[in-house]
This record gives sequence, C-alpha cells and structure tokens, in this order.
Amino acid sequence: MSGPPKVPDPTGSPEAIESKILEATNGIDYGPVFVNRVLRFLLENSAPWFSGQTSFFVLGSYDNYPIRRLQFSETQLNSRPQTYAFLLCDLLDPERFETDDEEADSGDTPRGPPETHCKFYLLASYADYLIPIFEGRHAGPSVELGEIRNNFFEKTHAFRRNYDELEGDDLNNGVDPTNPYSQPQEDVLGLFNRVDRLYEWTDRSDLARELNKLPKR
Repeated sequence: MSGPPKVPDPTGSPEAIESKILEATNGIDYGPVFVNRVLRFLLENSAPWFSGQTSFFVLGSYDNYPIRRLQFSETQLNSRPQTYAFLLCDLLDPERFETDDEEADSGDTPRGPPETHCKFYLLASYADYLIPIFEGRHAGPSVELGEIRNNFFEKTHAFRRNYDELEGDDLNNGVDPTNPYSQPQEDVLGLFNRVDRLYEWTDRSDLARELNKLPKR
C-alpha cells in the first residue's frame, strides 16, 4: 500500500494534519483509508493557503436565500488583492457532500462523525480567518458556532443580521424578525461583541461595508 498523500504543510508533515483529524473526531481513529481520503482532499485544495494570500472561510446557512449573502460575501472579499475567500460547498464534491452520513450508516465506512466535519475542521484550522454570517436560527451555522467558540474563537469575526429596520417583505429567509436568534446564539455572539469582533448588518450594502473592516492579514 502506498503511503499517505504528501500535503504542503507549513507545520512540518502529514502527521501534523493527521493529529488535527484526530482532534476533529475526538481522538477516535477511523483507519488509514479514511485518513488518506481527508488528506487527499486537503492536498487538492491547499495551494491558496500556502501562497501568501489572506484566507477567509465564509460560513453560514446554505438555505436558498441566506446562501446568496454567503456568496455575496465571498465575492466581496475576493475582490480584495491577495485574498482567498471560500465556502465549504465550493470545495466538496456535491455527491460526497450528500452521502457522507449515508456511508457512515451503511457499514462501508466506520460509523462516526461525517467526513465533511473533518474537512470543515481542517479548513477552519488552516484558514487565516473564519467569517460566519448569521441570519437566524438555522441549524447549520448554529452547530458551527459551538465548534468556533471551542476551537477557533481567536480567528473568527462574526456577522449578525439586525432586523430592527426590516419588514416582512424584505426578509426572504424564513426568520421571525421579533425573535431571530436563540439564547445560546446570543450568548456566543455576545462574546464576539466583547472583543470587538461582532459586525452588525441589515442589507447587502451594510454587509459590504462591514466586510471591508476585516483585517488584511
């Protein structure tokens, strides 16, 4: 059997990345086939992180309307020189993205955290900054918020949509503007506010202005 894929890792070797995979799985070893598949994913997508560009991992809901704001944020950031902004869905094989959980249950791979989570963890580890765009109680970013708080707080700048001046026809995201966020979300977003890394926005013009405040490096 051939060895693991060679990954251009500034920390030293593929073993350093394998340790991050173990972090993502809470120390559970899923075997070399699983590890090599995740390593190969990083190999195929790693060049921008090690090219001197500032990288931004844009996070949020992939629901129909919220994802438009994620894509808008990605485009805005990529208009800056020496910047690489990306979404998780840009890098994943759509079929792989949809079937990770199914394979874990089928017996083809060991049951456990989906492969997508390990890839998310690696991307978050190597990106310079994480940029979650929050619009409400969507499940995806709520799960990511816990991961960010525990493991990536220092490199995260959070964007919280403010609904005070919005009316129903302006929403298009299924959020109750009178109670858009859960208390756990508010608590964690409050932490970002305390360290001046919470940005409030209402519409795209606000979002563009706030994104422009992000550090260049």
